[in-house]
Amino acid sequence: DKGVGILINRDFKPNFGDLETFEITRGIWAKNCVGIAKNSKYAFALYHGVVKEIYEIHSWVKAGTQEYFTRTLDNKNIKNRYEFIGKIADESIRKKYKGKLIKKNRSYGSPFIKL
Repeated sequence: DKGVGILINRDFKPNFGDLETFEITRGIWAKNCVGIAKNSKYAFALYHGVVKEIYEIHSWVKAGTQEYFTRTLDNKNIKNRYEFIGKIADESIRKKYKGKLIKKNRSYGSPFIKL
């Protein structure tokens, strides 16, 4: 399944609910990260290599376009940044990957990994 792994290690907390996990996965990302994600149908939220959730990517938009409910954005730091519009992937995809360890290549400092 064509996707991008998004490393959420820095911001994810084990007590996060669905909305918190979605909001830290969908944004706020530098333009070069979006280039890595280009043509990806799915975004895999990875916490230490384990898939926490899978989202179907609809499109990428400038950061701050979408409303956030569980995090506060610093408007100074969102210039030239992006976020995706999406939804939780279909159950068939989630059953295949959620909770599984994804073997991945080293990211070399990027929070995005082409899967």
